Parts: sequence; C-alpha cells; structure tokens
Amino acid sequence: MSGSDVRMTTYSGVTDAEKDFSCCQKCTDEPTCEFWVRATGNDQIGLCWLKKNFGADLASDNRRGAFRQELQCIYHVKAIGFVERIEPSNGLCVFELDRGNAPPCCAKWGFEKSGPGVVSWPFYGNNDQCSGGFIFQSDQEVLDYQGSGYACAIRVTGLCLTNGYYRRVTHSAGLRGEQIFVE
Repeated sequence: MSGSDVRMTTYSGVTDAEKDFSCCQKCTDEPTCEFWVRATGNDQIGLCWLKKNFGADLASDNRRGAFRQELQCIYHVKAIGFVERIEPSNGLCVFELDRGNAPPCCAKWGFEKSGPGVVSWPFYGNNDQCSGGFIFQSDQEVLDYQGSGYACAIRVTGLCLTNGYYRRVTHSAGLRGEQIFVE
C-alpha cells in the first residue's frame, strides 16, 4: 500500500493479530493517519508506517497493512486459539463468544437479529430473559452502554451481539491491555 508517510513508529506483539492491532491502534491514535503498513520480514522488523493519500496496492512479501476503520481498533478483543473475548472500553468485565449456547431470546430480539439502528434486547440475564429495548449502532455501543455499568452488572450473564452470543467470564489477570485486532 503506497501513500504519503505521516510518521514511522514501531509495533509490538507476538502473533500477527497482536502486531496488526498494535500498528492499527497507532493509526487510530494519529488523527491524520488514513491507513497503516507494517514490516513482516526480517528487514525492518517492528516498524510501522502511518500513512495518508493512498496511491496503490503493492504486493509485498515483507509488508502488510489496512485502511483505518473506526471499529477495527476500538474493540478490545482477545483471540485465544478458537476463543474470542470482547470487553467494554473500560475493561471492567469480559465476555467470551459461545455461539453453541445462545439463549432463544438472542435469536428473537438480540443485536445479531435486529442490527444497528433498531430497538434490540441484547442483554441476557440470570433470569433467563433478554433485556434492553434500546437502539444501538454497534456492538461496542452495547458493551459501553451506561459506561459499561449495564453490561457489567451482576445480573447480566451474556450479550447477544452481531457475531452471536457472548457469555460473561471471569476477568483474567492481564487481559486488559492485551488488545488484539481481529480480522
């Protein structure tokens, strides 16, 4: 991906997803950044270029990148093997994707069914019912509703989001801050 350099920085991480997230987050934090490219080969490993004025896609074995998209780096997601975790922006609680155990109310009234801009009931509680009745524009808005006070309330045991049902799990030490971009 060619374009004008905004600035060069470095990325961190072990997996490709962690490295992508690191570079992507730096682009999100830079107001003039429109897309990012990071080094993947042994030369210049760890370098991330924040760019603007996209020119062309250039095939490369030692670079990868993506356009800045607001939701791409806002989500706080942890990929653990085949497990996907998501948390509100303040990190007060954690939810794990559990498609196989979605309660029936998710299919009827959850955010996966209704989508953005429509009234939905995405909060699943220990009373075996979905609650809500609010209009949301994104999964992150559901997670952050009332400063995550609603999603993280003791009575909410799961969320019916775009990708399916996420059950609440114990907040493991070290999860917050290990934010990973999920493709």
